[in-house]
Amino acid sequence: MPSHFIAQITDTEGKGPDPEAELDHLCSQIEVNGEAWFKSPYQGANFEQAGNSTCVIFRKDGEYIDAVVARILPRAGQMPAAQTQAFYAGYHNLKTWWKIGGLRLDPPRRDFVRVGLALKRTPGSGWKTHLTADEVFGGEATISGWDFGNVNPLMWIQQLVERAP
Repeated sequence: MPSHFIAQITDTEGKGPDPEAELDHLCSQIEVNGEAWFKSPYQGANFEQAGNSTCVIFRKDGEYIDAVVARILPRAGQMPAAQTQAFYAGYHNLKTWWKIGGLRLDPPRRDFVRVGLALKRTPGSGWKTHLTADEVFGGEATISGWDFGNVNPLMWIQQLVERAP
């Protein structure tokens, strides 16, 4: 079962918020307490939460992607703030809340970064298809369970954080 996922957010009318505004909203939530909430059509029926569960939430920007890469946190019955619930209101195809981000204290570091990168540089492959990210998301796919292979996803986040402006 997958413990990571990649989600492409698109500007398909009525299916979700504007992709750039959605990434901006995730970043503004992180500024408050190091955590953010994302709502997706992926219900995670086969999702297995792990300590290093990671997601990549992106919008295409030409051959590159504008992405948030973050650790997936346990939800434990929590709900996002009213402002975030209002941001996603009216998009009935978005069913599941995902809590992402987090701050680790030893040593201090965050598990959230917004970054631009080439989709083909995303490590790993689709959980079921074993295709690379640019193969999976080259067509109409919008979400896929992910296998990072031999790459430790939390270390990858930290490498991206170190390179981010």
